[in-house]
Amino acid sequence: MKRLTKPNSKYTDFKNYRLQQYEDTGLSPEEVKELVEQFKAINNPIAEQEGHCVVLPAVDNQTVYCIMPQLKENIIHEVFITTVEISYTLKDGIRFLGIMDDIDDWECDLSDFGKYVFITREAAETALKTIESA
Repeated sequence: MKRLTKPNSKYTDFKNYRLQQYEDTGLSPEEVKELVEQFKAINNPIAEQEGHCVVLPAVDNQTVYCIMPQLKENIIHEVFITTVEISYTLKDGIRFLGIMDDIDDWECDLSDFGKYVFITREAAETALKTIESA
């Protein structure tokens, strides 16, 4: 595969930086997938046993539905998340980062799922009705 980045360059944007890191490994996509699977097979049971695993409530390429009562809006925002990451941890929990596109990021606390962020539109509508009636 033809290299897309210049070796030893100092990329400031995240995507080129990560692409450069990948290209520097010299591995094919298939080899990377195999390594990831091997890593998961070894480390996931240990991490689960030690309580280090977090099940993320959403996955890549998924739509979630958000209500934002703090904005005094009675609407449901539909957010398509292209990539899911954990952005950082807080004293009280984990921040969930959904990358919507190249320009816009959206993040929330994991504890917001089921309260302000929902996997289905129906669940968001039910929560919005509860907030409106309060």
